[in-house]
Amino acid sequence: MPEPLFTPRADREQLTQLAFEEFNMTGFFLCDQPVLSLYSVGKITGTVVDLDISVIAEGQVNYHSTKRLPFGGADLDKLMASLLEQRGLKCSDPQRLKELCARASSLPSGSEDAAAGEVHTLPDGQSITIQGEGQQLAQALLNPSLLGKDLSDLPSATVTQIMQHPDGPTRKAFAENILLCGGGSCIPDLGTRFVTELQSVAPPSLQPAMCPCPDYMPEHTLKYSSWMGAAILSKMVFQQNQHITKLDYEEAGPMVVHKKCC
Repeated sequence: MPEPLFTPRADREQLTQLAFEEFNMTGFFLCDQPVLSLYSVGKITGTVVDLDISVIAEGQVNYHSTKRLPFGGADLDKLMASLLEQRGLKCSDPQRLKELCARASSLPSGSEDAAAGEVHTLPDGQSITIQGEGQQLAQALLNPSLLGKDLSDLPSATVTQIMQHPDGPTRKAFAENILLCGGGSCIPDLGTRFVTELQSVAPPSLQPAMCPCPDYMPEHTLKYSSWMGAAILSKMVFQQNQHITKLDYEEAGPMVVHKKCC
């Protein structure tokens, strides 16, 4: 099961308890979410950008070079509603509208001229004409200051985390294997914009590039990358008996998770 980075010990124990006592599982295993995301595209070394900026070497998270991103989809929902209110519009479902219209501009400033107007119809029948709001949502992901966050832009923050690793060849591997996953990966052209801006701020020794999703993986792999990676890892973990068994849990209790899922 994917585990967000920096999960408190008490939460890990509670999750283990639920797995065996509430869901009656016969086996259970936790693994860092960004590591599983890399597994989904066949990599064990790279940089994962999702809820965190995580650099991973040989399947192990380098916590000293990992940065938590204190913003996400809920912040974009609020921004969507705010942008519409500025035009005197109210939206019944800003989350759904965000998913329909968000797209990245081809210009670094995000100021590309909007289309004449795109009409989107929500499930409740409400129709809203979108102008430049979709591009502003994507721009806010790359530049969280637009969300009211006192943070550097995402490309610069990513390069900073990569450069914290002391080994040059390893930094190069991190930069050449960047995985943009989660909900943000569904925004059209965001990956291309992200790489373009990474290349503009990275030192000459780094050549940032995105990890391609293998052709044999199903659609929306990047959106659900950690779960896809978990499915791949489970075939190895359970066959090699590295998971927490029901007997392990009965003998050691919830604290066994810290021993078996380091």
